[in-house]
Amino acid sequence: MSCNTSQSKLSAYVDGEMSGMEMQAIRRHVNHCPDCQGQVNDLKSVQMVLRGLPSTPEAPANLPDRITASIKTTRRNYLRYAIVMAIPLCAVAVIFYPRSAPIRAQDRDLVIHRQLAKDQLFDAGTDSTSGASLVHYANLESR
Repeated sequence: MSCNTSQSKLSAYVDGEMSGMEMQAIRRHVNHCPDCQGQVNDLKSVQMVLRGLPSTPEAPANLPDRITASIKTTRRNYLRYAIVMAIPLCAVAVIFYPRSAPIRAQDRDLVIHRQLAKDQLFDAGTDSTSGASLVHYANLESR
């Protein structure tokens, strides 16, 4: 077995995650190859260090307070950002808001009649049942 082949399997070898035949082939290679033997020893020492660590790390006692403070700070920042953005938006709305008074019904009717005349549309009265304006179109160019 070559070093390239065995090195890709050394971690599984140290963890015992291979079949008996593969384990024997790797063991024979490692016994005769000092580089691979050094890597196996390194892997075993890492494994020992990891086994010495506590199985469940303990959270700091002040962790809930830190999380709550972080959430409050984030909310304050978003609120501050919203206020800062709202001020220029309100200023733009005030500047560009139309300053004309609402159109009175008489003025609206005058505008409609002018448009009707311009477009060769003629008022044909109102519908007696619904009260809707009736409009008649006369194409004067075809005459």
